Amino acid sequence: VRDLRAEHEAAEFHNSFVEYRISGDWNDKFYGSVDSAEWSSDGDTAILDVTDFKYGAGIAVDAERNHQLMYYAVGMLEHRSADIVRLRIVQPRAFHVDGPDRVWETTGEELTQWKTEVLIPAMARAELDLTLTPGDWCRFCPAKLACPLLSALFGASAKADASVLSNFSSQSLARNYALVAAVKHYIKALEAAVFQRL
Repeated sequence: VRDLRAEHEAAEFHNSFVEYRISGDWNDKFYGSVDSAEWSSDGDTAILDVTDFKYGAGIAVDAERNHQLMYYAVGMLEHRSADIVRLRIVQPRAFHVDGPDRVWETTGEELTQWKTEVLIPAMARAELDLTLTPGDWCRFCPAKLACPLLSALFGASAKADASVLSNFSSQSLARNYALVAAVKHYIKALEAAVFQRL
């Protein structure tokens, strides 16, 4: 990100962020850590670059409409506005037709709309649906892939920052550990659906 930082430093106003913790007062479950971000403004136009480093060699990750990157950008936009937002995946060990450095450009306005219309309702739904209880019975449920609770658990695990686990109490760890089997049932059903489609 050094070249990217140099590009932003040429602007009138500039901030760099490394392993930056994000949060939002609209949901206490909204948090995470952004690998790297650069923000700059020339007084008229503000630009935010959010970079996520992927070391995995197996599955190449796309930058376009990547929900994890959009989530991180929403967190950055909680503290500073931006007209242009560039979301970048750097994945040097996995082959992708677009190369190891992939960028999707959007706007702060579009991300704010996604936050309002998609992210906030999804997090609220997962948090407030007390009628659904995951368990071993999820293995036989035909609606696994459409289940809002299993989808939310899978999404949370996909975006989880393992470094925060050291701050969890033993009770919180036990509660989360009890959900592992349900997430595995979702993953197995997802794999089966993808292989069938292929």
